[in-house]
Amino acid sequence: MFNPESFPQDNQEEVPIEPVQEEPKEKKISRRDFLRRSVATLGGTVIASRFGGEANLGALENKEPEKKDLSEVMKEIEKKRREDYFAIKKIFAQSRKIKELKDKTTYLTEEFGDAGFLPRVVFNLERIPEILAKIDKAIELGAENIFVDYENPGDLTLGEELSMYSEGWQYLTKDQKLEKCSEVKFEEFSNETESQVKNALQKKYSSQWLSGTVGRIVLDKNTSDAGGSHGANPFTSNPALSKIAGREGEKSTIRVLSNGESLEEIIDIINHELAHSNDWNSSLLLSMPQRVEFLHDATRAFIGTKEFHSDYVPKYNNSEDKNYKYLKVTEYWAEAVRQCMAQGPENYKQTNPTEYALVKKWFDIINDIKE
Repeated sequence: MFNPESFPQDNQEEVPIEPVQEEPKEKKISRRDFLRRSVATLGGTVIASRFGGEANLGALENKEPEKKDLSEVMKEIEKKRREDYFAIKKIFAQSRKIKELKDKTTYLTEEFGDAGFLPRVVFNLERIPEILAKIDKAIELGAENIFVDYENPGDLTLGEELSMYSEGWQYLTKDQKLEKCSEVKFEEFSNETESQVKNALQKKYSSQWLSGTVGRIVLDKNTSDAGGSHGANPFTSNPALSKIAGREGEKSTIRVLSNGESLEEIIDIINHELAHSNDWNSSLLLSMPQRVEFLHDATRAFIGTKEFHSDYVPKYNNSEDKNYKYLKVTEYWAEAVRQCMAQGPENYKQTNPTEYALVKKWFDIINDIKE
């Protein structure tokens, strides 16, 4: 497994991981339908929320769920939104860290424009402080219905709007990351090849890296090309450099385009595509501040590297189209991981110290490895 034993142990500064949770995926559901569904399904089932995915309010297994009336449901929602408020208020109260985050975001926006997740983080950095200030003022004035409007449940409250952003800014604990992991499905592989690929990947990677974001790995033999694709769109304007598959649900699908490749070549392709699924734009295990730091690290490493070489990734040219520059940094990251896996971490540290440091840092963060 690609874990602390895979890397020589350095006296590097530990990256702090603060507990909390990951950014939700917005669901298309009206507020009134949401509340009606909440009352009907509360118990051992789930509440479907347009701002927070699924939240299990739980009941004992194999027991008839106890129905709750609308006021009880809304009290549960209000409690969750208050928790979101205090959690994100704590994050934004760290003025030095927020300033560093803004500085890095400004630099990345100058480099890449509106590529990837950058427009979202720019908007969040403007809007979240505005909502926090309004909630603080409303609390000071003793206002009601800040988090839930009991009289008009269809109205958007300040607390609900803040909850739309909050989980994306909160950090996942290791246990929360592991909860997101499920066995990856291998499709269109022969039994023998599937077994060999699984064994090879499980020796290199932890469950967070292998299945925290990826749900399926598919072997596509009906192609004259060789290569791979993953289910997260890196917002490229140059499809010649990246074959993009559609995202299927939350988890990504990796497709291996096979034209008679050997087992070693197939694993090489998967290593590259797994790196894409675990980058700043695609990982389901990173908070918004971590995404910004990750992209900033990769960009500075690519610009400054003297050792890296790949025919697949052209040199960084500051005068080029911003989306194309962004694509090159995403490919640089994926190739660095692939090279590290092919050469072995010990050897890669000697030949490519810049890339080794980048891969090790973010592998450790995603897997919560603390030295």
